[in-house]
Amino acid sequence: MKTDKDASKHHEFSTDAPKEFPSEDQLDRSGFSEEIARALINWRNKETLVVSLCGEWGSGKSTLANFIKHHLRKSDPDALIVDYNPWEWSGQEKVFEGFFRQIGTLFGKTDRKKWTRRLLNRWLGLGLTLKSANIVSTTLPGWIPAIIGLVALFGIGARNQLQKDWLTVSAYVLVTLAVVSPLLKIPEAIAKLLKEYQPDETLDDLRDEIAIELKKLDRPIIIFIDDIDRLTDTEIALLFQLIKANIKLPNIVFFLMFQKSVVTTAIGKLVSEDGSKYLRKIVQVEWETPIPFDDQIRPILLNGLNTILSEGNPKIEWDKSRWNILFSDGLWPYFENLRDINRFLSSFKFYFRLQLKENVLEVNPLDLMAIEVLRMFDNPAYTALAKSSDWNEQSAMARVWRGKKVLEETKIHLDTIIEEDVRSTVKKAALTAILKNLFPEVYGYPGTQDDFLKELRLCHSDHFYKYFRGSLDLKNAIASRWRDFLAVAGDREKACIALRSAINEGRLEELLTHLFAARNSVSSVALLPIVTALFDVADEFPKVSFGPGLFDAQVTAFRFIHFRLLNESVAIRTQLIKTAIAETTGFSLVLFFISHEDTVAQTRHPERNHVVLASDAKVLEDMGLSLIRKRAQDGILLKGKHGVAAIFLWQNWASREEVAKWAVAFASIPANALILLNTLMTESSTNDAAPEPLFIASTFEPFIDLVSLKTYVDQVPTSDLNDLEKKHVLLLKTAVDRKNAGLAYEQIHFRDCPVNG
Repeated sequence: MKTDKDASKHHEFSTDAPKEFPSEDQLDRSGFSEEIARALINWRNKETLVVSLCGEWGSGKSTLANFIKHHLRKSDPDALIVDYNPWEWSGQEKVFEGFFRQIGTLFGKTDRKKWTRRLLNRWLGLGLTLKSANIVSTTLPGWIPAIIGLVALFGIGARNQLQKDWLTVSAYVLVTLAVVSPLLKIPEAIAKLLKEYQPDETLDDLRDEIAIELKKLDRPIIIFIDDIDRLTDTEIALLFQLIKANIKLPNIVFFLMFQKSVVTTAIGKLVSEDGSKYLRKIVQVEWETPIPFDDQIRPILLNGLNTILSEGNPKIEWDKSRWNILFSDGLWPYFENLRDINRFLSSFKFYFRLQLKENVLEVNPLDLMAIEVLRMFDNPAYTALAKSSDWNEQSAMARVWRGKKVLEETKIHLDTIIEEDVRSTVKKAALTAILKNLFPEVYGYPGTQDDFLKELRLCHSDHFYKYFRGSLDLKNAIASRWRDFLAVAGDREKACIALRSAINEGRLEELLTHLFAARNSVSSVALLPIVTALFDVADEFPKVSFGPGLFDAQVTAFRFIHFRLLNESVAIRTQLIKTAIAETTGFSLVLFFISHEDTVAQTRHPERNHVVLASDAKVLEDMGLSLIRKRAQDGILLKGKHGVAAIFLWQNWASREEVAKWAVAFASIPANALILLNTLMTESSTNDAAPEPLFIASTFEPFIDLVSLKTYVDQVPTSDLNDLEKKHVLLLKTAVDRKNAGLAYEQIHFRDCPVNG
């Protein structure tokens, strides 16, 4: 037997089972149940009492019944209590069988067997009689008129019984059938039943004997019948007929639990009178499950959520102000009773844990709650959103090219979901509040795509699909990797390792995009190591464009540095960028950053938010120039992907003459001349055609004479050239030939070169 102590045991999930002990009472109903128990235990030596406890689905009827039984046993340890759940017995015949078997079990217990043996025998006899009568009435409806006539013919008092309920009539009919069944050719199953029981006592005789035995009891038998509203209409009517057939027995209390609207509707379909009036003839005392106030059940939900969100101290994104609006306007209206709360908490706990990776939540907890509320209580809306994946995956890019139009289309899509005729006005208002909270940009509320990416929001295309999958996609577990990066970001060397790992695993886009979106999350302490690490590794970035604005990796890294530094004071950010440039081993991103801060940029775009003051721009130029000269001296200036940019910046920060002097000296070695040619050559493409080399004279002539360059390049053996280099050499030869012939040579496409050049 379970005790109150067992109730304290922790369970992983709620089984939706009712509470068993008043110590588990969450709604202050223990006093209500104790008062009912006191009334029931005092019902003695009187005719049958039928009471009901009515309430909506999930209102706590079964829990209250358990509390009442607890108080009954506490008041009287020998209380005679029977639990009968007809829903567990399928079919009308089983409903009969279960009813009499459950009550008979009480009479047959070892400690009562001596004084209840006769009661048990008579009770089972009554059960078999009524069960048989029910089978006859439901299986042989066509025989009833003829059988009634036979009953009258055999003189079994049919005339008087015709005014009684059909169960009684059928019981008397059973006696006749036992005699006449061979003549009527009754089906085999019925005939077999009749042979097993040929009563020698009438139904009234059985009832009278049972009443005599029941009067001997010193306490009432209290029969709890639950889940009546789960039965079919016919089974509901049948159960009440059963109770009605036994309504004059003493020391019997029927405690019925059901949703009143369901039962009255079911009975009304099968009897000639109004279901409510019929019910009032049977039920003498009616109680209603107390309706809990919001301030009673709301804390249960909030405390349950707090336990789930804090267990194990997971790392989550939490917006308190947004939560207050979402909960009160959108989520709370969906919770109608304590059962709703318990079911939701159990489900949410599962899906919450499903989205954890290394104790980091990979989705936004508020969005996850909203989606789980819809999945459980408004599945049509949940399904419609889940099927919107194609629409949402396109939305981020569409916002760039189509702007307001895509937001308008999205709003139409969401409004269509809201207006479906499957929910009440209250639920439509709640759904509207949820969708406005999930998709703020669509409804004109503050928020940017960077915010939504950083906060792991459902409205960002990178995160949308996560909320509708049955498992965590570990390959795209962004939040945990982002936190891993932040954990090492204060260490320049470890940050470099993390960046190179992202390049090798094809996750650089993800990391840099998230880094920019979450730039304000990067602490001032970690800023210098991260900036320096980005400078160090940027030369290794692949030349791939990504993101809503089609930025490549270098531009995204630059944007992070630029916008994050603007949050610091001028003095701090100026010193930080000087330190990072002085310490880095990188090159390309340093030049890119300085070019946006140099004197030309400061003069040409004075309205732009610059990281350093105009007075410090020349200092950055000198630092960049120093890096270029050193790489030029080491012979590695043109080995990276950004050699052309370096040459033109060199020209801007120093002089064209200095660059030309270096270029001529560098190209005097044939292998270097080929490197210079390859570096300064441009590409062109049309439509879907593959890119082809393009010669632009103005790229070369400021730094080196074309004839001199051709002279040096011609010294490289043709056998040492790859296919692309052969095209470059051909373009250079064509340009020189045209220039010597006085023809236009400023821009030459490879398709314009002589075939046998």
